[in-house]
Amino acid sequence: MSKKKNTIYPKVDDQIIWGVLLSIILILCFWLCVMLYHVNQDVKQIKNDLKDISEMLEPIEHISDPKGLILHMKTIDTDISSKQNQ
Repeated sequence: MSKKKNTIYPKVDDQIIWGVLLSIILILCFWLCVMLYHVNQDVKQIKNDLKDISEMLEPIEHISDPKGLILHMKTIDTDISSKQNQ
């Protein structure tokens, strides 16, 4: 008595469905990686901007007279976008 193995091969329709699902999952994973990379770059840029702003404002934290504050502000380059254009 020989027993015949009962192997089930996926049908062509099933293979197409699995292929489409796998493709969608891979595309979504790739898209997620790209989005995380861009978010990471944005966070680094925001950290650098906050660091620049903090360095700019640090000297004026302890100025008590308004005239000294106004004179100090005239000497500071307050245009942050000029640093980005360089």
